[in-house]
Amino acid sequence: MSGSPPSHVTRTRGGLTEETGSPKTCFCATLVSKAAKMHTAYQVHQLLKLPLTVESMVSFGDNLLVGTKQGHLLMYSVKAADQDVPTAQAEEEIPDVRNSSGEDKLSQSLLCEQILTVLFLSFPAASDLSNSSTTAPPPLPPPRVQLLRTNKFFSDKPISQLAAVPEYSILVSLSGGVLRVHDMDLAVMNFPVVTTVSRARGAAAFAVDLLKQRTLTGETGVAVRMAVAVRKKLQFYYWKNRRFHDLYTDVSLPDAPRSLAWCRDSVCVGFRGEYALIRVGRGGRGGGDKGEELCELFPTGKNQVN
Repeated sequence: MSGSPPSHVTRTRGGLTEETGSPKTCFCATLVSKAAKMHTAYQVHQLLKLPLTVESMVSFGDNLLVGTKQGHLLMYSVKAADQDVPTAQAEEEIPDVRNSSGEDKLSQSLLCEQILTVLFLSFPAASDLSNSSTTAPPPLPPPRVQLLRTNKFFSDKPISQLAAVPEYSILVSLSGGVLRVHDMDLAVMNFPVVTTVSRARGAAAFAVDLLKQRTLTGETGVAVRMAVAVRKKLQFYYWKNRRFHDLYTDVSLPDAPRSLAWCRDSVCVGFRGEYALIRVGRGGRGGGDKGEELCELFPTGKNQVN
């Protein structure tokens, strides 16, 4: 893997900008290998240990949401050591996994500690960018973590995927093939369900995209659109008035997708043996099935040619 940051790095508020002085930091939940004799952009820190099996996670700002196989949802605050955080640490607040009678609800095989690792991304100061030296930056101190909220009854099935939209204080979750939207405002408790996308029942994956546009009054508006894989079809929605509405006509696919990612007006689809790029939306909102194009990108796994 090259020394440049991957496209899926989670950005902090305000984006990743070059500034003089102390380096900027952000975090993502993906392990990345170090590039030899290159600038060391990533430093690995053990964040916490959980007696639960992590199925999904998403980060926004200084917050990290973790979905587990047991259906628990946990929300943490993760900040650099030089930032002010409450004194309570997440390591001391492991969620209770026992019922009222004191019996352990997890099988013995699930009691093994699962380490959740968060990478801190360090950018050199602008004055260092012109320096040709490859000396590694000094190590960052371990981040400070606090458990903000937890819901042990978030779902009765594994939480397979999460997506946060802080602009609207909503959290989109996929569990047991059911796509739900939750209120994640700090003023409410337990992430209550706002709406369920009933037409997307049986979904295998989804991808949320944010479109920021400047209005005539000079304000910045945020539009939310979502692609959902249901069997061998792609469904498209947009967010308005606290629910998702149909955006484009469904697109038929040659196989059932396993993963999705937006790329401008296209959706990158991961199939069992290859990736493909699908250009969508030419037919207009609420209809028009003309103009969808499927472009095969490259094969994966055993289908690759040496």
